[in-house]
Amino acid sequence: MQRAQQSQAAAQWKQWNKELLPGMTAFDIAGLAIKGALGILDSLDEDGLRYSCSEGSRADCDALRHRLQ
Repeated sequence: MQRAQQSQAAAQWKQWNKELLPGMTAFDIAGLAIKGALGILDSLDEDGLRYSCSEGSRADCDALRHRLQ
């Protein structure tokens, strides 16, 4: 029963991968997800630095200047 479920899951994965993401591996998909998440975090971090800098945090102003160089 367990082997049948594994085979079915593998078949579903292959079909999904074939139809939706031609030429991409699971690692490619994971890499895109990670890059997207890091981009969002990076943007939030920069927004936080801008806010802190505007509130008078010299260290955050320096960090923001360094990031934008």
